[in-house]
Amino acid sequence: MKYTRLPLLIAMMALLFAADVQAQDLHPSRRASPLGMARSFVGDVYVKVTFSQPYKRNRDNIIGAGEDFMHPYGEVWRFGANEPTEITFSGPVKVGDTQVDAGTYSVFSRPGASSWMLYFNDLQGGGAGDYEESKNVATVEVPVSMLDEEADQFSISLEEQGDGLHMVTMWLDWKLEVPIMPAE
Repeated sequence: MKYTRLPLLIAMMALLFAADVQAQDLHPSRRASPLGMARSFVGDVYVKVTFSQPYKRNRDNIIGAGEDFMHPYGEVWRFGANEPTEITFSGPVKVGDTQVDAGTYSVFSRPGASSWMLYFNDLQGGGAGDYEESKNVATVEVPVSMLDEEADQFSISLEEQGDGLHMVTMWLDWKLEVPIMPAE
């Protein structure tokens, strides 16, 4: 009689374990900040940006001046949610005024009221706390443009501009444009 309960006990533990695994569901389609992607070409170089898209969600303290903000001006931000934005170039390009080799780079930022610093960095994965300035391959200062209508969700697009692209980022009431040109 004592051994007939053992299979029942094992079956109950298996069900409990399965429920625990399901509770930790991190599938990208069910994230609070879903994945986004933008793709295009600069000449014959393929460019892909992968990023997480946070929502404003009625928060008025996301980016700004002072300690009450989640991402205060002057502090490094991972540029998106969950993990840093990544940009991949299949060949060499020019980001701002800097030549960048083929590869995948994390994008970090340092927000400001009138301009932002964007850092294209060799670090893969991690968060703002893992940022290392020595791993920057390009640093671009980008002026802030104000939007006429607020953007509730963080977005990045690649828009053709002459011979190159602009990586256009919009969220809240601001817009940033980073030029990406063919390598010289």
